[in-house]
Amino acid sequence: MEFNVYREQIRNRSELESFISLCWNSDKIKYRGGYGVITRSVESIVGGFEMTHRTFCKNISLLVHCFSITFDQGMSEAFVVNVAEQIKVYLSQNYQLIYLITENTDGRKETVFILNSVSYATGKNFCDNNKAYILLREKLKEITGIVCNIKFGQNVFFKAAGSNMNCYVR
Repeated sequence: MEFNVYREQIRNRSELESFISLCWNSDKIKYRGGYGVITRSVESIVGGFEMTHRTFCKNISLLVHCFSITFDQGMSEAFVVNVAEQIKVYLSQNYQLIYLITENTDGRKETVFILNSVSYATGKNFCDNNKAYILLREKLKEITGIVCNIKFGQNVFFKAAGSNMNCYVR
């Protein structure tokens, strides 16, 4: 199992709508979910994210944080959905998010999370650093019993969106 982290530089509503539209409306998506936003349309998702930014007077260039979990071949869809739901519950204590479950060409299932950068509960920005992702990896280990490395890289959705992605490790 792999835990992948991506850093998206999305600077305005138009870029965010395009990015989420590409992810949300892909025919490769098997399951969609969310928390804290109305997931009826791309516009309602973006509107929900923006409302939190406006409520706390945040004018920041990094609007979302993205990561994915790639599961090994043979892991059941029920297991993948259960892990996604538990990660959603963990993150939704402070952040709005959407998540998507897809199957890669090699048959491995992947869950992609797109997290609002501003907490609806506190108004604070998500700490986009190694410590935050290490804590998330520990939560993933607690849920699955599987130890996985954090991998910084690209995802087919993010690459296709044409975003200005910076892969990083600190």
